Amino acid sequence: MADSIRYDFGEQWDEYARRATDEDLITAQNALAELIPVGFSPQGKSFLDIGCGSGMHSVAAARHGFLAVTAVDYYDGSVRATKWMAARSGTQVTAFRDDILNTKITGHFDVVYSWGVLHHTGNMLAAINNAKALVAPGGLFIISIYLKTPLCEFWKVEKRIYAMLPRFMQAGIDYAFRGLSIALKAVDKKQEKERGMDWQVGVRDWLGGYPYESATPEEVAKMVGNGFALDASYHTESGPGILGTRCAEYVFRRLTVQPA
Repeated sequence: MADSIRYDFGEQWDEYARRATDEDLITAQNALAELIPVGFSPQGKSFLDIGCGSGMHSVAAARHGFLAVTAVDYYDGSVRATKWMAARSGTQVTAFRDDILNTKITGHFDVVYSWGVLHHTGNMLAAINNAKALVAPGGLFIISIYLKTPLCEFWKVEKRIYAMLPRFMQAGIDYAFRGLSIALKAVDKKQEKERGMDWQVGVRDWLGGYPYESATPEEVAKMVGNGFALDASYHTESGPGILGTRCAEYVFRRLTVQPA
């Protein structure tokens, strides 16, 4: 039987979107630009953001010149946040609720983008398979997946417990974890900003992110499989996992001629 416990990311993203600044959006735009290969022009192309969160990266895609930006998320709060962020910034983004494991999306997109999402679906392999099927020939499949560490099983248990706790207990754990991270100089403020986060969102995103899976770069490449070539990958070195792990980023390109 599937596990019914699930952390609601949507509410934290909706709350964050209301306090995000223009500087945060510019940082997110720069982070997205770094993942677009040289020579790949967004002009006139379509962009699908699976797991749009605060909507910041969907808006960033629209600002980069993608002609049609579609944003979907499992959580209603994230859909609200994305619509609000798009309206605030004066950009065109189509946002609606969707479950990538049972997606209603049809057709193909020049870029399918899913940052830190597919490992939270409860079935990462199926999520990757469904997402990659939406990439147009010659298009990009840009994903980030938690790196596997020796302590991933511990963190899976922690996340499940955290997701079941009342918010006031979660808040106490948030501050304790943040304090420990600062004491051990393990706070990656740069990645927080690039992903459109602040420390509250970053801590809750990690501690509460259940369902949870992780993978090595080799496992990710195998899951994406034939028909795609890896253009680039970033942050793929895993640590011991004492304070968690970070996401590795992968840029795959769908081959125009599929293997026999």
